[in-house]
Amino acid sequence: MTLDTFTVVHDAGTAQYPASTLLVGIDETGHELFADKQHPVFGLGGCALLMRHYDEHLDQPWRQMKHQHFGGAQVLLHASDLRRPTDEQLQGLGRFFIGQPFFRFATMAASSYINSTQAPLVQLLGASVWQHIAEIAKWTQPTKCVVVIEDSERLRKELYGYIAGYEIGNDDIRIKPRVFLAKKSAKQSFMEVADFVIQSAGAQVRNRVLGKLSLVNPVRRDFAAVFHTKDRSLAHYNELLEARAGAQPKDGPASGGPAS
Repeated sequence: MTLDTFTVVHDAGTAQYPASTLLVGIDETGHELFADKQHPVFGLGGCALLMRHYDEHLDQPWRQMKHQHFGGAQVLLHASDLRRPTDEQLQGLGRFFIGQPFFRFATMAASSYINSTQAPLVQLLGASVWQHIAEIAKWTQPTKCVVVIEDSERLRKELYGYIAGYEIGNDDIRIKPRVFLAKKSAKQSFMEVADFVIQSAGAQVRNRVLGKLSLVNPVRRDFAAVFHTKDRSLAHYNELLEARAGAQPKDGPASGGPAS
């Protein structure tokens, strides 16, 4: 059954939007000052799709996957909590990300990142993530856009302000996003999926920086499952290497991105 409206849960309550709305979930990984030497990365990323496709392509498959492999559809699932996942659990996650046609995106930076501008890294990554969202909007042609950001005590004001200031569209149609904060405890499937997307990107960059990737296997299984999609339009990934005043941030490395 196709619903005409969908309800989004956020920290201030709930809101309803039409099926033609682009729903975006954003989460973070790491620290913007690279404070953790064992995790010297920072990134923003998540997932997106039109609300009319949410039940079929994300919510129901995700809940079914949790029911089969993690003890129940209502289990609160965090990527960072999976210390020793079984092969069966990894295969279940892999099948979900490979098989479901929703958009996934991430922008990463490592401790080697050079910032010669006055802009903080959070702002630069926010701008890059918004470019991903704008590109996704070209594919989906939404009438509205709702962005839900995982609530972070450290970054909530900064990231909320940067994302809320953007628009998508062209000269004839401009869409200003509605931006909300939400905690993972709300158990919304798209926010749990956003968490797994950005954690896979963070682990890929972290392992590369720390020299834990081999020449034989330069890409982690979870990163490959999330970003090496058959439909190239579904995966949007880049890593910022350098930002200079008056210039666009330099992206890279190509070896870390999704397959063509």
